[in-house]
Amino acid sequence: MKKIILPVALMAIMSSCGPNAEETAKRAEYMKDSIERMENEMKDQLDERMKAMQDSISALADSTNKRMERQVEAVKEQMEAKSDANKKEINRMKKENQKKQDETKPENVKAGQGKG
Repeated sequence: MKKIILPVALMAIMSSCGPNAEETAKRAEYMKDSIERMENEMKDQLDERMKAMQDSISALADSTNKRMERQVEAVKEQMEAKSDANKKEINRMKKENQKKQDETKPENVKAGQGKG
């Protein structure tokens, strides 16, 4: 009988020392809440970082677009200036060519007075 009472007493003592079902449930709920809170914090931080990256990319794209627009305008102005200079040069050359042609044309030459 001593052999049966001693193990039963030990079992009773061990089961009374451990956490009961209510404590285990509370602990599990606390762990679940803690994990959920940490996941939400991590998600919020990730969302903030993603938004910051998107804002940075948008700002960079805007500045690049503006820089490219300025470069296009500068090239356009250069081309217009060269075009104007070319037109002036063509007009000058036409005038010079016209003067040369006028100089080589005989003035008041009548039939039979030419070289020949």
